[in-house]
Amino acid sequence: MKKENLFRHSLCLVLCLILLISVIPLPSRAVDDTWINNAAKDLRDTMVAREDEIEFTYKSDSWIFSPEAFGEEPEAQAILGQEMGVLMEKIYQQALAHTGVGYEGDYLRWHLKTCEEGFSYGYVKVGNEMKDFVYYFKFSLTYYTTKAQEDAVTAKVQQVLSQLNLAGKTDYEKVKAIYDYLCANVVYDNANLNNQSYDLKFTAYAALINGTSVCQGYSNLLYRLALEAGVDCRFIFGQSQGGNHSWNIVKLDGVYYNLDATWDAVTKDYSFFLKTDGNMTDHTKDPEYIEPAFLAAYPLASSDYAIPGNTGNTGNTGNTGNTGNTGNTGNTGNTGNTGNTGNTGNTGNTGNSGSQQPETNPTVPEEQEPPTEPATQPETQPATQPETEPATQPSTEAPTQPATQPSVTQPAVQPSAPAAAPSTGETAPETVPTQPNDPSGEGISTQTWLIAAGGGVLIVAAAVLAALTAKRRR
Repeated sequence: MKKENLFRHSLCLVLCLILLISVIPLPSRAVDDTWINNAAKDLRDTMVAREDEIEFTYKSDSWIFSPEAFGEEPEAQAILGQEMGVLMEKIYQQALAHTGVGYEGDYLRWHLKTCEEGFSYGYVKVGNEMKDFVYYFKFSLTYYTTKAQEDAVTAKVQQVLSQLNLAGKTDYEKVKAIYDYLCANVVYDNANLNNQSYDLKFTAYAALINGTSVCQGYSNLLYRLALEAGVDCRFIFGQSQGGNHSWNIVKLDGVYYNLDATWDAVTKDYSFFLKTDGNMTDHTKDPEYIEPAFLAAYPLASSDYAIPGNTGNTGNTGNTGNTGNTGNTGNTGNTGNTGNTGNTGNTGNTGNSGSQQPETNPTVPEEQEPPTEPATQPETQPATQPETEPATQPSTEAPTQPATQPSVTQPAVQPSAPAAAPSTGETAPETVPTQPNDPSGEGISTQTWLIAAGGGVLIVAAAVLAALTAKRRR
């Protein structure tokens, strides 16, 4: 009887151990945050320098994606492409995050024309043992401006801020001085509005150096000047008059206010200066700017800013006309094959490459209506023209938001299962890159198979004990 109790207790113990193992969380396969942070910083630095590509290498002692992602089946290939895309999107979005630095964040995002991503993978095999799994990621980039043009902007920004003499002024006084400068010195670029080959109109360079741009140039320049002056600012993308438009929000006294330099540069009545959302007539923000997370980070004012010395803000005019335009997206496409990679050890097997095509952002159809006036008509109105209804409002145009979200679609060149790749016998294939921008950080080791094997042994032991118990009962 005692032996039977012993067997029962042993069986219960084994079952409890199996249950415990089943609920213990296994080590994550995800790429560690340190590596992602370093990769995002390197990508951001690449964009600031206006370099056209950057590559990253990630090493791990296990597959960093789900086992279901590998194989020849279309389903497995689609899973791999999706998981690669999610990781690359995370790096990309973090690289473009708002940092408070005038030439980073929104400034980079809205000066970037295209971003294409490619990837490949392989593993290193020493003898019969697989050592490191290697992943390669590549970003190919194009911009609306060159490094030389951005250097000219940087020099001019410092000159303008010095002329405005903002030292010791309040945040409101800084914003007002910058806004006055834009409205007085930048005119809307009607001449190049429909010129699809002229991308410079979308930039701070065009607004600051050439003195003429579309709304994206105004918004980029205000963002740059405000942040350089120490006032937090964001670029806002949205719609107006049935087309795409951009403006800004700035932080005063702990909350954020809307301001649209493009429209006020034409009307001269500052009807869109430091307003709440409700008083921004015919301005509808893109969904990302009204999400709870964004509003929590950038709380909006509940009433228009009380301008010092004024009894109240100027009311919105009756007819505001059409909005200033944001630019067209450039075409994006696949990077093509990145070549076979992986043989970094004595007998390393080759991995197969693939590519990711980013999604383009929404654009206004090409048949968008032209300006409501001839392009040759002066941007500003004669002094006798009523300010409340200018005839020279810029028209709507397509947005120039770059391909900011890497695609999670199936890669154009599907990778095959690495285990099926034949050994090359080579010691150092020519296609293995040496990465100057390789972020630090190694992969996270997983004990999935060890735990599974242990669980299997315990299950077998439980079955044997159960059989012995039943036998003794008989």
